Amino acid sequence: MEEAAPTPHSSKEGMPPEITKLIGAFINKLTHDTKHIAYANNVRYEANIWDLRIIFGHLQEDHIDWHTTITVPWAQVKLMTYYLRVNAAFHERGNDPVRIPVTMKPDPPAPPTEDQLNDPSYMELFEAHRKIYTDTFGEE
Repeated sequence: MEEAAPTPHSSKEGMPPEITKLIGAFINKLTHDTKHIAYANNVRYEANIWDLRIIFGHLQEDHIDWHTTITVPWAQVKLMTYYLRVNAAFHERGNDPVRIPVTMKPDPPAPPTEDQLNDPSYMELFEAHRKIYTDTFGEE
């Protein structure tokens, strides 16, 4: 059976093309009008079972102005991690490697204690932490 051709008042999806264009224009305007653009040179993280809250701030003379909070679900955190690493790799390929000042670099993972050495769950997390640290900053 042949599919009916869209009429001037409907589209293949059932919505008039003029309405689709109006909705698109409205969404673009809404996004443009409500977009928040800010600079951050400090970031804090607050994790819970459902999501990760990322708090952005800007260092002032005597304090950090924590101005923006974004909460994202863990699936998005995983995707963001991937895309951030890819973008950093592309940036470094076209430029020099990004240098992290010694005073900003986090400490490497602390060596496990005797009790922790015997805990397979702990050791799995320790090894993951150490690999991420080494991949990001090089050998300790």
